Amino acid sequence: MRRKAGIALVCAVMVFLTGCWDSREIDDQLFVLVMGIDKEENGLRLSIHVPVSPKASERSQASSGSGDKESSGGQGEEKSGENEAVVSVTGRDFIEAMDLLTATTPYHVNMQQLKVLAVSEEFARSDMFHEFLSAVIFYRSIRRTATIAVMRGSAREFVGNLHTFEGPLTQGKALEVAMDAYNDNSYVPRTTLQTLKTQMSSFYGDGIAMYGTVSKASVGEEGTKKFDAQRQPGDLDISELPTSKYTGTRIFGSALFNHKKMVGSLTGYETQLTLLMRGQAQGLLIRLPYNDDDEHTPEYVSVQVGAIRKPRNRVSIDETRALHISVNLPLRASLLTWSEQHPPDTTLLTNELTEVITQDISELCARLQKQNTDPVGFRGLLARQFGTMQEMINYEWERAYESAQTDVHVEVYFSVPFQEKLDAAGIYD
Repeated sequence: MRRKAGIALVCAVMVFLTGCWDSREIDDQLFVLVMGIDKEENGLRLSIHVPVSPKASERSQASSGSGDKESSGGQGEEKSGENEAVVSVTGRDFIEAMDLLTATTPYHVNMQQLKVLAVSEEFARSDMFHEFLSAVIFYRSIRRTATIAVMRGSAREFVGNLHTFEGPLTQGKALEVAMDAYNDNSYVPRTTLQTLKTQMSSFYGDGIAMYGTVSKASVGEEGTKKFDAQRQPGDLDISELPTSKYTGTRIFGSALFNHKKMVGSLTGYETQLTLLMRGQAQGLLIRLPYNDDDEHTPEYVSVQVGAIRKPRNRVSIDETRALHISVNLPLRASLLTWSEQHPPDTTLLTNELTEVITQDISELCARLQKQNTDPVGFRGLLARQFGTMQEMINYEWERAYESAQTDVHVEVYFSVPFQEKLDAAGIYD
């Protein structure tokens, strides 16, 4: 009898646990895909991009009378299109800006679908950035897996320029595909909010994030690549990339951080080398000068380079307390193009590739030391030299890192694809 009564009670309770009491219709919500943060004189400006359903779009245009609306009182502006909207508000900090956003938007703002958080370079270099990042991480409705990007110029322009990602996919899915595609050739790092926060709060390394810009210049006005025989394919500033109405948004290179804020940026090629030292590079393209005699003008061949295994980096302290950094990279290299008139000698190419990568990484490490940022994670290797964290803090890492001696050792294992074609050409006869 008691068992039957218990079952009846459970069934009665389940009627009231359907989970629909706090439900919201999709048409009554704004699903935020992209958020932009810009620095203002007395705080920050928060901009969001949201897809709007046809029903919500009609309702918004009917209420505004035209589809464009500007709000006063220091709360920014709202612009609505047929199927999209960009809303901006200004607040003294992130929490206040979010409160004003929900108070001035006639829909429930849903942040659970946020894909990209873009911040302007000016804001990333300010003292407000670290506090802002902490507030975003602990804001319960924002996913920590959202990608963070630093924009040269205005983040608001990036939010309003998302037609770059239009295609057969939905805009949310297109953004996800785009962020993955940018990371395929390692010209940019894929960094989430949680990852950057962890890196900036850690004693074991510094943060790095993808870098971008928005340009309204037409082709020819900006983005003319300066070809240089000595220059690697990705060794370009972001402003040198070609632009058009379809590529107004450009993502290329990376932003460097220390414990508090952004301190510099890297080109696409420098980003590849940094990720290579971190063991995260997908591969990079290198152009090598090739000349086996002094009678011919040096020609260039293309080589695809990738890691065989993770780098064996080491950090040590000598008897004078000086810091020594050793970078050891085992690499595989594949020849992509060659000249039939001057067949390649893999021994010469191996030596040339070793010299180029060794020199470029040495110069990059010297630059990182000068900026006092450690995106590779050498500080984490140094921690193994101490028994306690306090001993490491007392070592004065910043002073030692700036004057550290860095040695780069590269092992290249060269392979030539399409071996039968080379044999047929008599290259190894």
